[in-house]
Amino acid sequence: MDLHTAKSIIFHETENPDGFLFRFTVGGHFLPENWERLQTAIRAYADSLTDEDETLDRRTAGDLHYLTQVLTIAAETIQASGEVNAPLEAAASALWEYNHKIFTVPQNRAKRAR
Repeated sequence: MDLHTAKSIIFHETENPDGFLFRFTVGGHFLPENWERLQTAIRAYADSLTDEDETLDRRTAGDLHYLTQVLTIAAETIQASGEVNAPLEAAASALWEYNHKIFTVPQNRAKRAR
């Protein structure tokens, strides 16, 4: 998947009414097929970053930050109630891992890859 496609999928799944985030926050439905598509795009976006990339696309970074916050709060709320939602917990955990790679200072990316 190329960078343009990855960013387009991230935008769609986080900002459109028929996307993953809207359906999750408004409808309360965690749709695995939408999550898989979004996760693949986030992975492609994270993997596209190089040490030479000193800035991030503001819209994509904002979408990922908001998505991470929503899924983390939802997972923590469910966990605090004593329930378990494994797909939600896995999604929140995966997002934190991708965010670590995406939001790492460029000079540190090379050190981490070694």
